[in-house]
Amino acid sequence: TAGRRELVAQSARLVGLVCGVVLVALAALARPIVSLLFSPAFLPVAGLIRILCPGVFVRCVSKVFVPYLAGTDHPGLASVAVAAGTAVNLLLLWLLLPAIGLPGAAVALTASYLTSSTILTVSFWRLSGLSILQIFRLHRADWQLLVGLVGRVGSGGLRSTRRQA
Repeated sequence: TAGRRELVAQSARLVGLVCGVVLVALAALARPIVSLLFSPAFLPVAGLIRILCPGVFVRCVSKVFVPYLAGTDHPGLASVAVAAGTAVNLLLLWLLLPAIGLPGAAVALTASYLTSSTILTVSFWRLSGLSILQIFRLHRADWQLLVGLVGRVGSGGLRSTRRQA
């Protein structure tokens, strides 16, 4: 299981790197994207997108830990994370939606993601025995793997390598 925990941590780092780049670009370009895909009438949604981006980022990274938790006989921790996130979402929706409207819903969802992601991350950290730095600090091998994957995607090389019988 020692190698699996490092692989899960590396997967979380790579997902974080890719999603982080995509979400920063989305947040920065939310107005033109919304305008292009929909119409200027939908421009207020750009602010909501920016509110959601941090929550989506932590959710993407932490969801990588769920199969590890299930595979190490701790699937209940993922359920606890979902329940806690749901509770936070409902509570904040109840408090914020009447007070500030749709931005309140975006804040509630982001807080929900932060809550469930914290539970998943802490669970992985404690069960894996890896330090937070070991989990999240990027390594040279991560960059090399990412560059190799991008190169293979660019050349169409991610198709199955199995031979047809």
